[in-house]
Amino acid sequence: IINFAIEFDIVVFKNFNNQEVLLNSINSLKKYFDIQNWQFNQPILISEIFNVLGQVTGVQNVEDIRFKNKAGNALGYSKHSYDFGSATINNIIYPSQDIGIFELKYPNSDIKGRVVKY
Repeated sequence: IINFAIEFDIVVFKNFNNQEVLLNSINSLKKYFDIQNWQFNQPILISEIFNVLGQVTGVQNVEDIRFKNKAGNALGYSKHSYDFGSATINNIIYPSQDIGIFELKYPNSDIKGRVVKY
């Protein structure tokens, strides 16, 4: 199990409520990363994450998406640490050579988004 957190920056259209769009964006990622939707050795396609966020009503642009490994039994995560930087090739995050699965274990705290201005 490879646990991770995701952070993202979005630009919201002027006539929309920033906090509402941000909350809807977080909820969209929660649904997308629901462990029931994932299979062993399935890579994370970063372009799909841009699309998921870009389809949220009120999102004008997705500026940035960052993934961070979360590891440590004491924190409730898998003991396995993972280098997302070196596992990313052409905007695809590949799991390890061994059988593995990506898991967003605590979506309420492991998804962080912010609204940025142009």
